[in-house]
Amino acid sequence: MCALNAAILLRETEIKKEMKKTELPSYDQLPTKSQAIVRALAEKFGKAPDLFKLMGLSENALENYLNFKKCNSKGTFNAREIEAINLVISEVTSSKYCQSGHTVFGKIHGLSDGEILEIRMGRHSNPRLQAIISIAKEIVVMHGNVSEKILSNFQDQGFDTSALIDLNALVVDALLTNYICNMTQLEIDFPIARQVIKS
Repeated sequence: MCALNAAILLRETEIKKEMKKTELPSYDQLPTKSQAIVRALAEKFGKAPDLFKLMGLSENALENYLNFKKCNSKGTFNAREIEAINLVISEVTSSKYCQSGHTVFGKIHGLSDGEILEIRMGRHSNPRLQAIISIAKEIVVMHGNVSEKILSNFQDQGFDTSALIDLNALVVDALLTNYICNMTQLEIDFPIARQVIKS
């Protein structure tokens, strides 16, 4: 397993060397609707992450994504749990931008530095959170074909089919931004997250 992980990491590094970074658009280069969205985000949070500026090149994608994200926040999982899902997925996809961004947001929502690193490695001492991150990780790795054991552990924590659907929506939410950041090699505008050793 270690040899396989090393081979995957090497290939990811080779691909990133071959890819050209996408230039971040200036505010004036964005469509009018995207400018308004980015401005509103900056007014609300003090700064709009560069990811949203980049996504703003497609006003359709940016608007739809933010609406989808807002709806997802009203589902089964609380903000802390959502950040745990985001963190473990960012590790699976090797998205350094998302690892760094969700390290910041994870702390905002009550996760400690130690918890964040453990979650990225797919572990947590809390049974509910462990069930959530285990199934989120397996959904991505196994393309939705989760094992009976992982699914049973999730259900044993009181989660029903509605929660499973909410979880899949959050996975899709995370994968969209992870993939965009990886494909464009977006420069990180957060404090750089620590690297974890993959077993």
